[in-house]
Amino acid sequence: MRYRTAGSHAEAAESLIAGIAPPSLSRRAMLAGWTAALLLLLTGLAASFAVVTPVYAFGTATVLTNGAGERILLLLPAEQGRDVAAGDTVTITSGAATAEHTVVSVEAEPRSAEEVATEYDLSQAVAAQLTGPVLLAEVEAPASIGGLPTADYAGAVFTVAAVVGERRTLPFMVRQFFTAGSQGAS
Repeated sequence: MRYRTAGSHAEAAESLIAGIAPPSLSRRAMLAGWTAALLLLLTGLAASFAVVTPVYAFGTATVLTNGAGERILLLLPAEQGRDVAAGDTVTITSGAATAEHTVVSVEAEPRSAEEVATEYDLSQAVAAQLTGPVLLAEVEAPASIGGLPTADYAGAVFTVAAVVGERRTLPFMVRQFFTAGSQGAS
C-alpha cells in the first residue's frame, strides 16, 4: 500500500498547473490572474443586484375638452393600470416630444372599452387603440403641448408610459430565464 505525502499533493498540483499554464507563467502570476477574474465576477454580480430598473405600464391618452377646460384622459390596459396611483409620474409621448405629468386621479375599477368610448365620445383613432377592459386615470393638462394650445390636441392619440414600480435587474433576469424555460417545456 502506497501513501501520499503532503509533498506529493503539492507536486501533483504543480504538474496540473504546469499542464494548463504556459511554461513562462509563474505560479504567482497564475494565482493573480484567477483572483482578478474572481473579483471581476463578484463585482459584476454585486453591481447587477444594485441596478434598479423602472417598471412601466403602457397605454393611450387623449385630450378631452369641456366648459371647465382641458384634461388628459389616460386609458391603460386593466392588468397594467392597477399599479397606477394618484401622484405617480407618467410620460406622454407625441411624435418626438415627450413630457412628464403627474396622475391626479385613478378610477377604482376597470371598464369595458365600448363603455368608455361611448361615455367620453372618443374619436375612432382613440377607440381603435382600446382592445379590452381599461382603467381610467386623469392627468392635469398643461397650457400647451409642444408649443400649441392643449385644446388643439382634442381627440388626438398619445402614447403613455407610466412608471408603476421598480425591480432589481439580476433577480428579474434569472426569474425570466427560468420562467421562459418552464413555459417552453410544457
